[in-house]
Amino acid sequence: MDSFLQNLNPQQKEAVLDFTHPLLVLAGAGSGKTRVLTQKIAYGIQSGAFAPQNFLAVTFTNKAAGEMKHRISSMLQESNLGDSWVSTFHSFGNRILRSYSNRLGYNSDFTIFDSTDQTSLVKSILKELRYDNSATNARKVARQISTLKSDLQGLQDIENYPWSPIARDVFGVYQKQLKAHNALDFSDLLLKTYELLKMDEEVRAQLQEQFHYILVDEYQDTNLIQYEMLKLLSRDKNNVCAVGDEDQSIYSWRGANIFNILHFDQDFPGTRVIKLEQNYRSTKNIIGAASAVIQNNSQRKGKTLFTENAEGKLLELIEAPTEYDEAHSVAIQIQRLVRNGDYNYSDIAIFYRTNAQSRVFEEKLRNLDIPYRIFGGLKFYDRKEIKDVISYMRLVVNPKDNVSFRRVVNTPARGLGKTTLEKIEAFAIAQDLSLIEASISMIEDNQFTARTSNKLNSFLDILSQLRESCTDKDIHDFYHDLLNITGYMAALEKEGTIEASSRIQNLEEFANAISRYLELHPDETHITQFLHHMALVSEEESKEDDPNSVTLMTLHIAKGLEYPVVFVSGLEEGLFPHGSSMDGTAGDDMELEEERRLFYVGMTRAKLELFLTCAGQRKVWGQNQYQSVSRFLKEIPEKFLKHKVSKPKSRLYDRYAESTTSVDPFPDYEMANSAEAGSAYRKGLRVYHPHFGPGIIHQVEGSGSKEKVSVQFDDRTIRKFLSQYANLQLQS
Repeated sequence: MDSFLQNLNPQQKEAVLDFTHPLLVLAGAGSGKTRVLTQKIAYGIQSGAFAPQNFLAVTFTNKAAGEMKHRISSMLQESNLGDSWVSTFHSFGNRILRSYSNRLGYNSDFTIFDSTDQTSLVKSILKELRYDNSATNARKVARQISTLKSDLQGLQDIENYPWSPIARDVFGVYQKQLKAHNALDFSDLLLKTYELLKMDEEVRAQLQEQFHYILVDEYQDTNLIQYEMLKLLSRDKNNVCAVGDEDQSIYSWRGANIFNILHFDQDFPGTRVIKLEQNYRSTKNIIGAASAVIQNNSQRKGKTLFTENAEGKLLELIEAPTEYDEAHSVAIQIQRLVRNGDYNYSDIAIFYRTNAQSRVFEEKLRNLDIPYRIFGGLKFYDRKEIKDVISYMRLVVNPKDNVSFRRVVNTPARGLGKTTLEKIEAFAIAQDLSLIEASISMIEDNQFTARTSNKLNSFLDILSQLRESCTDKDIHDFYHDLLNITGYMAALEKEGTIEASSRIQNLEEFANAISRYLELHPDETHITQFLHHMALVSEEESKEDDPNSVTLMTLHIAKGLEYPVVFVSGLEEGLFPHGSSMDGTAGDDMELEEERRLFYVGMTRAKLELFLTCAGQRKVWGQNQYQSVSRFLKEIPEKFLKHKVSKPKSRLYDRYAESTTSVDPFPDYEMANSAEAGSAYRKGLRVYHPHFGPGIIHQVEGSGSKEKVSVQFDDRTIRKFLSQYANLQLQS
């Protein structure tokens, strides 16, 4: 038995040995959480506290569950754990429902609908109810239904649930049709399991009797349904062990409820709380800095991480004038670290708050021939929305580009079905025409219904408008026309999902790429030249990933990983912390604390060296926008930081200076206030931005589609917008 307790510190050993209390193990970053979980299970089986089939261990990913099983099997020297219950929450629900499905009116061979199946069903219902059944609307409605099913409070007050009238109408029909198909969607695997445990006393009693001990990994990430399932399974027993870290709760946007872990000892009277505070991953400087930051949060149980590791290097703060300088400085630093023989490329990771930030880093890494890979996502120019807009551009320049025609003819959805496109393809082949030429000819010959001809004519008219724009305007203005005329931007805004918001950010970043291209190639402004440039970039991106590559990823994906060297980028107000956490709405404090936890997660991924970077200016829709340094940087004690300014030196960062006088933040070369009489904006007007909050218009320049508005917000950040995309609300 002693073998299961070897190499454990006193707190870890306490957590492994205690089977008599409800147990909350607050496991700080890098404190050996997985070791405690697996050794506790192995010890419990070996000591006879429970048999393999009489404990339940649940986590959030199949990878984590598989690793847990493997470690336990190795410790017990058994090839498998027999009929054990080590799984994700959803796999657990699936297994329970297969056994008791008849209690809910389903056959045990029920089908599980994935997101694609779910969207297809919603699409058919929209058509049945005579709603616009575009794929975008169907996805949005399907996501709203899934969100509702994850919200018990919403289900209990469904009449007042804040969803669209369309989703409200679809929901009842959707549920009936799922039942008729003998099918459950992914959300049902939890919801139906909860309903079974809640309503069926016999089943609940059987499962309570079966599971002598219950362990929950990453407890800070549980939602309300998972929490209620746990309470029902463990009713009146001291047989629950929850392991987690409230300081790493970063998934509220997908339903995680931090109060589950904060209130655990209230929910399970007699709880013993054990804190794992010794970090085995990082240096003393990294742990000291991260601890200082997270102590600014109020929503925490309170841990103070320490480590017996070496002091390590100071954290390096890189302040750059622009995001391009920021990325260049990061790339140069990586090159230096590898050339010095200190690290391999695979030892290094770059983290960012939003997916769109990857583009500039990708560009600079390519320029220095540094191999990289995107973890958990696609490289920038492989992303759907970027491929779509480039295909539109290619088709405008070359009407014979059938590949691009196929990609965009129904993007966004225009109701041009598969049958119509197959007819066009067949006619084009038979007559040796391009797909555009075939479409025109078939419309003239009345080979389609009037409705189909109108839809196809509408698409051809869009291409005609874009050709005119391409002739009359520069690439940047043409791009904005493309987003508007095609309805691409409107479709994403209408979808209103997190995914759609990310796609919009990528489209914004593509505008920045165009602006950067024009700066670097002032004599190559024709769209054809730009497309040639994009083709070369895409070809570079398509190279197979080298295993020895720098890893790029969003901070949300970084949780659970570790690297010898980490760069946390974009540390500016409005970017990180994100503007949505400071938009003046209720719950800002909670959202801001989650942003701080996200920064803490990023910091504690680093083992040996941590670099923090920010930019004084950043492009937004191709326009330079002044940035203010993130408040999180100011929460790091000076003793942990080494400050480096990337030349040319920026004037924007003064660590402790807080200006008390009103100064004009715009340099002398800014244009004068030149707005025409027709503009809705004037210098001095009070405005409100949905992300950045209230502010005062400092300057208006240009007119029409080129009108730009500069706003000084109440947090003293200065941001410049194209008026047509600004979403500014005038305040009285």
